[in-house]
Amino acid sequence: MNISHLPWRVAGVLLVGVGMVLFEPGSSSIVQRLLLPLLFGLSAGLITQNLLAVCLTGAVLGIIHTDLSQVSWIDRFAYPAIAAVCVLTLTALYMQRGRKRIRETHSERWSARSSDS
Repeated sequence: MNISHLPWRVAGVLLVGVGMVLFEPGSSSIVQRLLLPLLFGLSAGLITQNLLAVCLTGAVLGIIHTDLSQVSWIDRFAYPAIAAVCVLTLTALYMQRGRKRIRETHSERWSARSSDS
């Protein structure tokens, strides 16, 4: 078991507990439809310490819950905005990892090309 960043992970678990206490099934308030899901996403990020996983989940859930035919601003604007932010973050993370991989393997690839010639 990895116990690095334990205070942050405990804080995430406590936030999940707070969210569970505040949760009201069937409620259509802004807190229930927007703020609690964001709180649970923050909690998941604190617990897992994995921004990539949280952004992927946020993008998928944002896209699934988007309904442009609804009058509610949460369905029409907030969910697509959350999905867009998550997709942009995912793109930036993957580009950063790709560039890092290219930098790390540059000399190996260059020497392989030189030896092939």
